[in-house]
Amino acid sequence: MAEYDVVGDVHGCLNTLHNLMDQLGYERSGRHSTGRRLAFVGDIVTRGAHSAETFDYIARLVGTGRASMARGNKDGAWAEGRPEEKWVSSFPLQLMLDDGRLLVVHAAIRSDLIGRVDEEAEHWCLRGGAEPDESGTEIRPDWQAMYDGDPFVVAGHSVVREPRFREAGGGSVVIDTGAAYGEKARDRFSGETFDGYLSALRWPERSIVSVPTHPDDLVAT
Repeated sequence: MAEYDVVGDVHGCLNTLHNLMDQLGYERSGRHSTGRRLAFVGDIVTRGAHSAETFDYIARLVGTGRASMARGNKDGAWAEGRPEEKWVSSFPLQLMLDDGRLLVVHAAIRSDLIGRVDEEAEHWCLRGGAEPDESGTEIRPDWQAMYDGDPFVVAGHSVVREPRFREAGGGSVVIDTGAAYGEKARDRFSGETFDGYLSALRWPERSIVSVPTHPDDLVAT
């Protein structure tokens, strides 16, 4: 069984990412002494103070084969019209790892969408199947409650106060713990505010490693 560390939405928080990598035992090159590999759920840019630097750094990790990444909705929006746009568009919507046991997506998945690359699959993988209600407010279904696929799924996109594990299907976890939001992070499900931080899921252990957001990564508001 392969060993991975799947990192939540970094959102331009490069110093925080480096601190998390230190906690996980990675060198800055992405090398790990036991051969573990990094994977990212996407949204590596925007919100935080170091989007361009974070993009370049993770791009180098991916380019050397020491990391992999699922495409996030913010990644595509940030890269649009830039030289990086073509490269971002090459990122998979669904990153299948460990011989199909582990599936990394940015936002959400349904079992019938696994392996698909059509418009509906893209909508779910990037936007979590969100649809506007009568007032125009975006409503996202609780995809974890309805998930009945075989792979264990790791996703971001929805900010949670603590990584949100669910047992339906092969299991799932949401690990966007609001790194770039500072003290204004808000849990999507409970509405509770908290100090954002960055988290990673260790696979196959299914344990969480987290670090607080580095102050230099926050954008003053």
